[in-house]
Order: sequence, then structure tokens, then C-alpha cells
Amino acid sequence: MVRSQALVRLVSAVNRRTMKLLLGIALLAYVASVWGNFVNMRSIQENGELKIESKIEEIVELLREKIRDLEKSFTQKYPPVKFLSEKDRKRILITGGAGFVGSHLTDKLMMDGHEVTVVDNFFTGRKRNVEHWIGHENFELINHDVVEPLYIEVDQIYHLASPASPPNYMYNPIKMLKTNTIGTLNMLGKWSFSHFAAFAWSILGNSKHRYSCPSLSAVGTFQDHQKHLFS
Repeated sequence: MVRSQALVRLVSAVNRRTMKLLLGIALLAYVASVWGNFVNMRSIQENGELKIESKIEEIVELLREKIRDLEKSFTQKYPPVKFLSEKDRKRILITGGAGFVGSHLTDKLMMDGHEVTVVDNFFTGRKRNVEHWIGHENFELINHDVVEPLYIEVDQIYHLASPASPPNYMYNPIKMLKTNTIGTLNMLGKWSFSHFAAFAWSILGNSKHRYSCPSLSAVGTFQDHQKHLFS
């Protein structure tokens, strides 16, 4: 009986130790698992941060390239410009200055050293005709319709604002008439403080049709004259 009780106590003690050992092993396994997960998460986080940093560097490098391209575009080289003193340099307004005639006149006056303001609504003119002067200290480009008043002080005015060919001014004849009447009156309103260096309408002055058109008697009817004029 005594031996049996002693054996039971021994088994119970062994079982308690075994349970403690098993619990300890389980606890260690749990700690190891948690630590492993933490290490993996840390590694994933670090890899993710590295990828994010790498992506940011790529984006920053692209932005740097764009900035370099913009800097190159801003360091534009202009045609050679003559230096004029303040008393010799004129402030010149060219209406229709983005057209064929106006843009060449702009080039000439700019290279002569004058301050040129080009006014154009780009009805037939094109910005690319004068874009090589944009940014120059002596040049200014204003998107404006001369039918509306323009408040600017200048020394000379070259009034060239008008469509220069029949297809263009027949596309919108009312617009052409307003440009050559109201626009001209607006420019004439500056006569009190400006001197007209040139006063020309493309439709009345430089058009080839004005010089090549024969008389009405030589052509015949008014309809025949129109056919000749707009052919």
C-alpha cells in the first residue's frame, strides 16, 4: 500500500515536470514563432521602404531631367540685336505683327535695336512667326483684337492688322470690315502722342489683287470683276 502511494506520487511528480517542460517548450515555440513573424515583417517593411525610396529616386530623376530641359529652353539664343541709346531707340507698335509681313518687319526692327510690341489676335497670323523673340527684353507680344481699344504709349505705329488674301477675308468679311474701320480708328486715336511710321491695310495696300486688277470696263460685269478678284 505504501509502495503504491509512493509510486503514484512519483508518477504525479513526473507528470507535473513533464507538463511544465511541455508548457516551456510550447512557450518557447510561440516566442520563436512571434519573433520569426516580427523579423519577416521587419524584412518586408525594409524591402518595401527600399522599393519606395527607389521609386521616389526614379521620379525625382525624371523631374530633374524635365527641369534641365526647361532650363535649356529658357536659355534661348536670339538673333543679333544692335544696341541703340535711349534717345535713338523707338517704342514701336505693330498690329498684325504675327503675320507674314508683320513678322518680317518685327525681325528688322528688333535687330535694329528698337523696342517692339506686337499686337495680334492670330486670326490669320501665327505665334510661331515671332516666337523666336519671346523673352527678349525689347520684345512684347499681346494677344489682342484691334477692334477693341488698346491703351499703350508708343513712338511709332505700323498698322498691318487685316487678313491679307481674299480667301481669308471672305471667310469672315464682317470681321475684316470691322478691323479695317474700327481697328483703324482705334489706331488713329493714338495720333495725339504717336507718329505713324506706316499706315497700311493688307487688303488695300499690299494685296497683289490691288495692283493686278484691271478696270471694271476691261473686265465687264461686276460678277466678272469678282471672279477675277477672288480667283
